[in-house]
Amino acid sequence: MEVAVYGAGAIGSLVGARLHEAGASVRLIGRQDHVDAIRANGLLLKDQDETRRVRLPATTTLPDDADVILLTVKSQDVTSACRDIAGLPSSATVVTMQNGVRSDGEAAGILGRDRIVGCVLNISATYLEPGVVEQNTSALLQVGAPFPESTARVDRARPRYHPRPLDEADGEPEQRHHGDHRVADWKSAAPPRAGAAIDCNDS
Repeated sequence: MEVAVYGAGAIGSLVGARLHEAGASVRLIGRQDHVDAIRANGLLLKDQDETRRVRLPATTTLPDDADVILLTVKSQDVTSACRDIAGLPSSATVVTMQNGVRSDGEAAGILGRDRIVGCVLNISATYLEPGVVEQNTSALLQVGAPFPESTARVDRARPRYHPRPLDEADGEPEQRHHGDHRVADWKSAAPPRAGAAIDCNDS
């Protein structure tokens, strides 16, 4: 399975690097300066315990052979990014990774409800400079079907996101299946945000 991370800034680079380390075939798609730095020296990934370089493919062009596209662009860029995806000769599963209540609908309006898988994440990361990202918290991803039409996509894709169980010591993303991604989304948007049910510090 080929995974493309579209919008590889702080969060996208972190998630992509962790999946790469867990054995997934991942490509980062990001801005030219970030891509150039990763190609030259690898992605420098910092966390509370260590700093290390993760060498993985990076490009500025969205590939047309991805099976799964992790959409990690900013919320305001979801529509334009989905138009880019729609122009590909591909029916890749698109995983929206914006903690909000609009992205699923915006993506589905362009790509179709059957292609969209939702993701709620509680990850704090900082883009320090091109090629350098810092992870600030533990990480957990909740994936689920925001629409009945996309349930099969979740079942096919989810095991490949995370090929082995990870504990907190690993510092890598844990993934949990959520029966109704929309419920988690609304909880993440409701005040106070810290009280959302998506606590990823128990990974």
